[in-house]
Amino acid sequence: MLFRSAEVALSESEDMLRTLTETVPALIWVNDAEGRNQYGNQQALDFTGRTRSELAGEGWLPVIHEDDRGGFLADWVAAVRGRRPFHHVSRALRRDREWRWLESFAQPHFNARGAYVGHVGVSVDVTERREAEDRLRASEELLRLYVDHAPAAIAMFDRDMRYVVVSRRWLQGYGLTEDILGRSHYDVFPDIPERWRAIHRRCLAGAREKSDEDRFERADGSVQWLRWEMLPWYDGTGAIGGIVIFGEDITERKQMEAAARASEGRWIREEAARVQAEAEAHRAEFYADLSTELAQSLDLEPTLQTIASMVVSELGDYCTITALEADGELARVALDCRDLSMKPVLRE
Repeated sequence: MLFRSAEVALSESEDMLRTLTETVPALIWVNDAEGRNQYGNQQALDFTGRTRSELAGEGWLPVIHEDDRGGFLADWVAAVRGRRPFHHVSRALRRDREWRWLESFAQPHFNARGAYVGHVGVSVDVTERREAEDRLRASEELLRLYVDHAPAAIAMFDRDMRYVVVSRRWLQGYGLTEDILGRSHYDVFPDIPERWRAIHRRCLAGAREKSDEDRFERADGSVQWLRWEMLPWYDGTGAIGGIVIFGEDITERKQMEAAARASEGRWIREEAARVQAEAEAHRAEFYADLSTELAQSLDLEPTLQTIASMVVSELGDYCTITALEADGELARVALDCRDLSMKPVLRE
């Protein structure tokens, strides 16, 4: 009775295993100790369009693409001889004559006595994944080429601020080499101020920031003036993958602006000094002419009138000269003005 129960249990277990292997969405196969195929599940038959007898032994070999067949066989023979796990990715011909990428795994199988009896394997169609990976690689290569040859300093960082892609302009502008890829931005530039680190954190959270001119004091005491813009980049799931920094070294421009301001300041000072010197010389000439006029004339009224005219000509808009008479009264003895209509008013 116990023997009968064991047989029933074994039969049920085998049925469950058979159901599992026939319904799982993957190609399941079993090979013997010589590496020859003994079994393929329904998925393997449906994929290849062949019967179990056609796949038996080495009947599965023509399914593998001829360009991949050599590598596949070399890995398979090594796994069988070494009684070790097998893994390979190769193209296989589907029943509709389309080549598909299959990723195959197999584990060595040993019986109850520990003897090697073959491999049990599974193959999964990974064509879509491979194509997506190829598109991603092509996209990444295009991005790398674009950034590398961009006429600007560009660097792309992951969420840990490690370099992902960097342009030649970035390397040249900061005196760096290409071995910075994968390194932390903060290890490459340990003198980055905390305010910039805070900006990085904000951009990693989704912000977009820029500065038209920013002073960067290096650890060696040198100063760089930078114009920059930072923004996040997003991965295929829409999550922030890191940030991109566009930068430009404007130190030379700032130095030229400072030199221009200094030069302009010198010119203004020199021009003011020249105008003042000319004014002083003009006044000195006026006083010299005045002294000469006074020295050459003894006629008071004509002399005073000449002085009034000289003052108006050189120094002011009008001039009146008043004298104290013997009787103590004030008398206007000379006047002149630029605006002749003002003379009657000035005489009053």
